[in-house]
Amino acid sequence: MWHRRTLGILLVAFLVLVIFVHSASQIVPDRHEIAEGEYTISTEYGGVGPIETEIFNFHETWQMWRSAEDHYEIEGTRHFESPKDVTHDIRFWLRLSPQLRFEESEERIPIWIGRSGLLMCTFRPTTVHCSTDGDEAASKVDFSLSMEKPFAFSWPASPFSIAALTRQADKRAGHVTEVQFVEVGQNSPTGPVVPIVTSGRIRFLGREMIATAGKDWQADKFELDAFMSSLPRKSTLWVSDSGLLLKLEALPQAGPRGTLELTRFENRCSSAPQ
Repeated sequence: MWHRRTLGILLVAFLVLVIFVHSASQIVPDRHEIAEGEYTISTEYGGVGPIETEIFNFHETWQMWRSAEDHYEIEGTRHFESPKDVTHDIRFWLRLSPQLRFEESEERIPIWIGRSGLLMCTFRPTTVHCSTDGDEAASKVDFSLSMEKPFAFSWPASPFSIAALTRQADKRAGHVTEVQFVEVGQNSPTGPVVPIVTSGRIRFLGREMIATAGKDWQADKFELDAFMSSLPRKSTLWVSDSGLLLKLEALPQAGPRGTLELTRFENRCSSAPQ
């Protein structure tokens, strides 16, 4: 009798284990990494932007993931100095549609108030919401904006949100697309935290090959006319067929030459944007 009972217990345990292993094998990961890369800003001399918000030594490293619903998620860190020799390492997160259109992002913006010295901002296609951590009334910041046009986050520069604007650009000859840019500024430790919205225009120029990040890309070429603290007023940008920003370069008449460029790209699988 004892042997039968033991055998029965072992049989039940075996069946439970088989069911568990089978169920685990059917689980589909929420997302998988498909690419990683790096953006840098280079200038002829010094930093980029007005002296109050000038940026030096900008590098953005990121990993791209694809979700079970075929959306893209990008997680990364922006490393830069602003002002000179004051280092920031800021984490960010974005979600893009299967066509690399902007859906949502979370940004951490350095400021001089709040417990962590960071303003937490959430961007969605038509809204912006920013707030500080902590409950101190004297340092509390909390505001929301409603956006009228496609927009990008521009300080410090967000290459993925800028590229996403081109997915909505009119590619007919002679047509321009009206866009907006958002940045949040605080010019001094005692100054107010101020959201700044500026307007811009994107015009499609055509198609051409461009070499960057160690490979040749077939790219859409655009002219961007917009005021952004971390980028030149007028620039040319190249975007890959799948929507990756490859390069943004200041036009000669826009002042000192500056370039935001994809300097490293490693794809992990065939579904990575090209």
